[in-house]
Amino acid sequence: MLTNFAARSTFESVVLGSGSLSVVLDGYRPRGVPAWNANLSLTVHGDVMERGWYVRGDMLYEGDRYADNEEFNRDPGAARYNLRGGLDVNENFTVELYGNNITNLKRLPAIAFTTAGVGANRKIFTGPPTLRELGVRVLANF
Repeated sequence: MLTNFAARSTFESVVLGSGSLSVVLDGYRPRGVPAWNANLSLTVHGDVMERGWYVRGDMLYEGDRYADNEEFNRDPGAARYNLRGGLDVNENFTVELYGNNITNLKRLPAIAFTTAGVGANRKIFTGPPTLRELGVRVLANF
């Protein structure tokens, strides 16, 4: 929580019309900082016909956050899900199926907020969101 803070950005001057004055933001959450985060992982493993297997699921939740310090533009919370499962074919060889971000959540990272760039154009300074990735992984020991 901001205890003693004033801001002067594009949002304050253009949208809120603060002119040359800064906007007092005491008591608000800093932009891009979620109220809370959570993760939950579950792994189940066992043996079938003397071969080891496992299934693992992950849920990564990031709570709502604001794109500005005035808590005006809200980005709702979202969860990302990963799933993978593998089977030991023999002592030195494992095959794994995996899916990262299986619901294809396209939420930008928390640093992905706009700012005034060259010529007062709005820019986003971050990489693209991590899209869905599905695949097969082969692990071998030599």
